[in-house]
Amino acid sequence: MRIQIRLLAAAGLGFALAACDPTLGLGLPSERVLEDGAANTLTQAKGFDINGTYSTSAGELWAIDVQLVRPNTEHATASTGDQKVEAIVLGEAAYFRGQKFLAARMGSDPLSQNLVKAAGSSWWKGSPSF
Repeated sequence: MRIQIRLLAAAGLGFALAACDPTLGLGLPSERVLEDGAANTLTQAKGFDINGTYSTSAGELWAIDVQLVRPNTEHATASTGDQKVEAIVLGEAAYFRGQKFLAARMGSDPLSQNLVKAAGSSWWKGSPSF
């Protein structure tokens, strides 16, 4: 009976080992090596694209699409509901368009709102940190 239990245990161990990765993770790159490789790839890239969505603390869902081109060019669009803003940043110069986005960030006085109407969907120059 003891021999049968030992044989059964050995068979179970054999099946368990057969199901495992034969290398047991040996010879595979570490997480740090993978992270360094990704960082080096991004450092050497001439540009890359990021897109996705995020939620503000108020629960507002924004869709974003950003293209970065080295050394200092960015193109981004961000939209939520009926608001959309597009930005182009070339070094220290930044250009934006998006009438409803501009209206939401300007004053509510008649002069500010008339300026928004005059701007329409044309581009305006602003700070890159806007």
